[in-house]
Amino acid sequence: MIVFYDCCNRDNRLIDYLLDFYGVVYYIKKQITIYYYILRQVNMKLSFKEKSIIDFLQTEKVSTKNKIYQVIDVSSRTVDRALSKYGYYTSYNFNASYYTLIDIPNFDIYGLWSFNDIRFSINKTLTQTVVSLVSESESGYTNIELSRLLGIETKIILSRLCTRNKISKFTIGHQAIYVSIDQSQNATQQECRKHQGGSRNETQNKARESESFCRTGPE
Repeated sequence: MIVFYDCCNRDNRLIDYLLDFYGVVYYIKKQITIYYYILRQVNMKLSFKEKSIIDFLQTEKVSTKNKIYQVIDVSSRTVDRALSKYGYYTSYNFNASYYTLIDIPNFDIYGLWSFNDIRFSINKTLTQTVVSLVSESESGYTNIELSRLLGIETKIILSRLCTRNKISKFTIGHQAIYVSIDQSQNATQQECRKHQGGSRNETQNKARESESFCRTGPE
């Protein structure tokens, strides 16, 4: 769940409460996902080659299927079966060509994790990630804000999701703000954004700090 730190600063106690509440909800969501796959792993039976694939990913953290084929000399079917049994995420950039195991990412408060420049989301796909971030935010996103947070250009997918009625938008001056399609949430987001005057510098800084803190990989 996503809560932005710079929205409607009229009642700090209420904001603190919301931060605590959504932080707990997000933590529970993350733990349920991990425990679900742990229970599956207890009862799963991996073949020798399947276990080799899992061991390789636990060491490498992130890999493409092609690299797995080359290093372990296994078929695509064996890789798919091992990943399905254990649980995995695919990157939302690089055309979803990178894989990591379900229990490796240390997702930040936005549900994001990166390994060098390879990016993953607790919501798995880029479409689901953008819809979740926009819909659950308290003041929506501009394309620049969301692009900075996700580390990729989001203009095309935001336009596509608006056309498909997955998210909505309104404008302040010449600036488009992307918000939820839910009427109540939409109204709240617009009010919060207008109190900010259309800017969200603090959230942008927070996103950069979060990205830096949660980035994992070799120095």
